[in-house]
Amino acid sequence: MVAAETKSTAGDKYETARAMIHIEQEQINRQLAEALSQQSMLAQIDFSITAAHIIRGSLVDTDQGLFFIATGIGRVVVEDTIIYAISPQSPLGAKLSGLSVGGSAVINGKTYTVNAFV
Repeated sequence: MVAAETKSTAGDKYETARAMIHIEQEQINRQLAEALSQQSMLAQIDFSITAAHIIRGSLVDTDQGLFFIATGIGRVVVEDTIIYAISPQSPLGAKLSGLSVGGSAVINGKTYTVNAFV
C-alpha cells in the first residue's frame, strides 16, 4: 500500500509540475506577443515628422518630466535622463495628444504643462 501511495504522489507531483510549466509557457507567450506588438508600433513611427502638436512619436518636455508618446513601456532611463514612455490611449497620453507648446492637461488633480517638443 505504501508503494502505491508513493507512486500516486510522484505522479501527482509530475502532473502538477507539467501544469505549472504549461501555465508559465502561456504567460511567456503572452509577454512575447505584447513585446512584438509594441515593437511593431514603434517601427511604424516616422521620426522625421515634426508636428506643432503632440502626436504618436512625440517626445514632450513637460513641467512634470519627459514623455515619449508611443507605447506604454513605462519609465526608461536614457543617458541619465528619465523618460516615461506612455501610450496615446493611456489617460495621460489621451489628454496630452493634440496639445501644443503652452497647452496643459489635468489628470488626477495634477497639471501637466507642455514646455517644448524635444
